Amino acid sequence: MAVNGEGTATLSRTGASSGVTASVTITTQSAVAPENYLHVKNNLSEIADAGAEAQEKARGNLGLGKLATADALTASEAGAVPVADETPVAGTNLDNVTDPGQYFQNVTGRVTLALNYPEAAAGVLVVYRTGVEEGGCCQVYMPYNSMVEYRRYAFGNPLVFSALKEY
Repeated sequence: MAVNGEGTATLSRTGASSGVTASVTITTQSAVAPENYLHVKNNLSEIADAGAEAQEKARGNLGLGKLATADALTASEAGAVPVADETPVAGTNLDNVTDPGQYFQNVTGRVTLALNYPEAAAGVLVVYRTGVEEGGCCQVYMPYNSMVEYRRYAFGNPLVFSALKEY
């Protein structure tokens, strides 16, 4: 039996072997749903009257700092890998691209083996930070015209890249 809103319900059960009947009465009450606080869409405006110190404490508790009141976050601010929205300038050696993110190279003429591209084809480079050392990373290069993917990693001081491996 389903009960909606306020009211009571009585449930009874009789044992098949014993013939004993037991009952329980359940009483329901309507409850007021609590108001939701600290919505990002509100930019934490509901604590605006609490004063600067209380606001800073709330932001600290959330681990967001000043980002808690931002209208928008970049991928970098959120700790995410950004979508490919940057292209290395002509002549950029892939050994120098160690910041995490996605980079696209849309001009095949800028892609050469001398710049540590795995093949002479435009494509996308994805860089993952490993945290092993400053600049330590894994790189994945995917040419635009195939399903091939090339991977390599780098670590050490000075930074040394492994050989490219095709997948």
